[in-house]
Formats: sequence, structure tokens, C-alpha cells
Amino acid sequence: MLVERLLRGSPARRIVAAVNAIALPLFLFHSTGMALARLAGFAPLGGQIADDRAPDLLWWLQRPLAVVVPLLFPLPVIILFGLRRRA
Repeated sequence: MLVERLLRGSPARRIVAAVNAIALPLFLFHSTGMALARLAGFAPLGGQIADDRAPDLLWWLQRPLAVVVPLLFPLPVIILFGLRRRA
């Protein structure tokens, strides 16, 4: 009840609605994105991002790419589900 009153008419309500719109498709397709990204081998980087080495500077610099690149593969499906859900 308190949260509903806080969200009523606020910008936070739009943020929560946007996150909720993609939460289920992201959950369903995140492993597909990871598998396709691994299959593609992170070609622009000249190879795969290694997860089995000690965390040095290069490893830490590659962490954002290890999140963003796999997200790019299921993103079209997530957008499609989000648009379909609003229609």
C-alpha cells in the first residue's frame, strides 16, 4: 500500500513499468544470448573473453563487454516481446 502511494503519479512508476516490461523476456532469453555470444566468439575483440584466468587489469576492463555483448543477442526478442505486450 505504501509503495503504491509512493509510485502513484511519479517518474519512478514509469521506470518500474519499463523494467517490468522486459523482465520476463530477459529472464527467458538471457541464456540464449550468452550461448550465441560465446558461439560468435566476441569476434570484434579478436577472440573470446576468458573467464578462467586470474582477475588482472585486462580481465576487469573486459567485464562490461562480458555483460553487454551477450545482451545484444536477445535484445531484438526482448524489444519484440515488449512491443507486443503493449499492443
